[in-house]
Formats: sequence, C-alpha cells, structure tokens
Amino acid sequence: VKSKFDEIVDFAEISEFIDTPVKRYSSGMYVRLAFAVAAHLDPEVLIVDEVLAVGDANFQRKCIGKMGKVAKDGRTVILVSHSMVMVESLTQKCLWLHNGKTKRLGDSKSVATEYLKFSQEQQLGTTEGLHDYRLRRGTGEVRLKDFQALDASGKLCTEFVRGERICFRFEVEVFKRCRELAISIGFKLGMSGEMLLQTPRHILSEHPLEPKDIINAELSVETSFFPASLYDIYIWLGPKNEIAVDEYYDIADGLLPPLKIFDSHKSKPSDRTTLQSELVILK
Repeated sequence: VKSKFDEIVDFAEISEFIDTPVKRYSSGMYVRLAFAVAAHLDPEVLIVDEVLAVGDANFQRKCIGKMGKVAKDGRTVILVSHSMVMVESLTQKCLWLHNGKTKRLGDSKSVATEYLKFSQEQQLGTTEGLHDYRLRRGTGEVRLKDFQALDASGKLCTEFVRGERICFRFEVEVFKRCRELAISIGFKLGMSGEMLLQTPRHILSEHPLEPKDIINAELSVETSFFPASLYDIYIWLGPKNEIAVDEYYDIADGLLPPLKIFDSHKSKPSDRTTLQSELVILK
C-alpha cells in the first residue's frame, strides 16, 4: 500500500479528503477508495461487486479500463453485476445465479441474452412498480396508471432494433384539479443510470383537468438516434410550463422493465441531432 499510495489516491480522486477519517466518507467516496486499493495491489483475483453503481461517468470509465488492464495482465477478474451491457462488454464467460443456485454457465453473450429473456417473461407487460405510490415522486395531482412499450405490430416488446419506432401506450388518472398536463419520457443508460435522451414535454390537455378524469394516449419515439444499449425508462408528468424547477405531479423512475436497443445489419445511422417523438391522444 505504501509503494502504491500516490497512485491509489490519484485514481480515487480523493486527495483533498485523504486526511479525513474514513467514517466521515460518503458511500461513494468509500467505494472509490476501496476499488482503488484493491485494483492497485496486483491481486491474482479481483472481485468487483456492483462497484460501478457509484461515481460519475469518468470514474466508471477509469474502473472499466483498470479491470481490462488486470485481465490483460493474465489475472482473473470476477465482475458481479445486474447490468448485462457491462457483462457482455467486459467478460467472456458468465455465471447466472438464481436464488443462490447456478442457472446457466457459458459465454457471456448467450447467458446475458437468456437472462434478459427470462426477466422479460417475468415482467413483460406488468406495471407492478406503478401501483406502489411509495416508490413515486410528485405532488399527486395525477398518477400514471398503466404504461406499455409496443413494437410496430402493436405487441408488447422490450427489445428493439435501432431505427425502429417504440410506441409507449399509457393511461393517466387525475386525482386533483391540474393545469396544462404534459408528459416527457427519458432514457437512462442501464450501465450508469445517466440520462442520455429525453423527449420534449408533450401536452396531454390544454384545459384544466378534474378529479376522476382519465387520459389514454400514445407517445412514439424514433430510435435511429439511440446508441445500442440497455435503457431504464424515466416518466415525468407535470405542468408544461412549471413555475418552480421541482414542480411536477408524478415521476416514475426505473419502475418498469428496461428496454434493449441493438444494432443489426439493417440499422442505419441517423443524421438527426434531436430526439424525434410524437403524441397521439386516444379516445
């Protein structure tokens, strides 16, 4: 540790806090330091358990680069993660554990594909997270009651080829009188939780809404602008022109099955620089 001290501190990016007692560190600072120590001690086996859940994008890239270097040096890296994008990109062999038992062992791509398929079969079309308001943020004027991702044929789907349109069909129930209700859908990278793309705020009603009003609508999003990745869905409902920055009625963040967007030989890069989306109100 003494011989690598300066490298460890520099990697963890905590030099100004190095004399602060560790008990006063945030969880993020603690994990940064722990990873830096472990990765710089030339271990024969480096076990990394969801360490990339903390830290900014730059630190995550540093961690990935360090794990890659350890592996190239002929040592073993065991990565524990729920991010299939990370598993596929960083590893060659994957062990899928379910309820403490081995469910599948094989090459990372095939195991990750089977894991995602299993997860989709368990969750496809469900809105369990939407039914628990304790998991939601907002003032409660409206609540998202139902939300589904559909492919071009109108079938429930969680995997899309880049360039396809995703149709989000949803239902909103009004509990308190509200004005200029609008919706925006965001796409967070499943690996880092970083908000990558977000639609404009589409207005659902220009007129004031009253309790017990129901709105059914579809918002379609064109995906040729998306990098191939796994995405968590972020749904925002609030007044189109809010007075305060934090004024919103309902937010559902990561409560639905993630969507996977992947490339194929038919995928064509887009020359657009903005996300294309379109709203249709259903009768």
